[in-house]
Amino acid sequence: MSNARVIPVMLLVVPFLVGWGDLVHDRSVRGVEAYREGNYDEALSRFLEAEEENPEQPSLRFNSAAALYQLGRYEEAAAEYEGAAKDPALAARALYGAGNSLARLGKLDEAVEMFKRSLLKDPQDEDAKHNLEWAEKRLEQQKEQQQQQDQQQQDQQQQQQDQQQDQQQQQDQQQDQQQQQQQQDQQQDQQQQQQQDQQQPERGDSSGTAEKATMSPEDAHRILEAIAEEEEHERAASLEKRKAEQGKRKKDW
Repeated sequence: MSNARVIPVMLLVVPFLVGWGDLVHDRSVRGVEAYREGNYDEALSRFLEAEEENPEQPSLRFNSAAALYQLGRYEEAAAEYEGAAKDPALAARALYGAGNSLARLGKLDEAVEMFKRSLLKDPQDEDAKHNLEWAEKRLEQQKEQQQQQDQQQQDQQQQQQDQQQDQQQQQDQQQDQQQQQQQQDQQQDQQQQQQQDQQQPERGDSSGTAEKATMSPEDAHRILEAIAEEEEHERAASLEKRKAEQGKRKKDW
């Protein structure tokens, strides 16, 4: 989530800056003055210098966190605020500042926890209550949006699976139809070939081997008569030849 969509500026109450009271330090004072003038880079530089001199001082870490927050360096600000929360006097406001920083980072779960810890220190803090309610509501909205996105993604995946199944079924049907058509064509070809074989007479092959052929009774009778007539001519010719030979032998005698 982008920083601009976390919490409206009007809801983020800037935590107060801690002065040094009787122990006013020159660098800390200059940092506070720069912060109030809106020169947050200068303020941060002065606060960090002061921290170097007294790194265990929670108030210095609190002021550095405030400057970091104004500079948009929320991760660092949250860490400095949590460090400042070690001081019981600063704990409530420091935890509140840490919650705001985490909310700016989109870490709403952690922000809610910080706001709750702040309210445990100061149950009357209206700013912490307000921001806690906002963060919890926004967190719930995020969860609902995530659930909707997950559901939409599941629906899309299911739709894609259904479409793929429909396409596969169509392809299977087309293949079945093609196979059935091929089988029908083959059967028709076979039937046509059988009809042609039945209609055509059988013929002898190239080797001279005679195949069985269908012959009508009339054709058979004519063939027999022709054979008998040919045999009769042959007998008559043979008889005439013998007579001629006998007549020739008589003349020779």
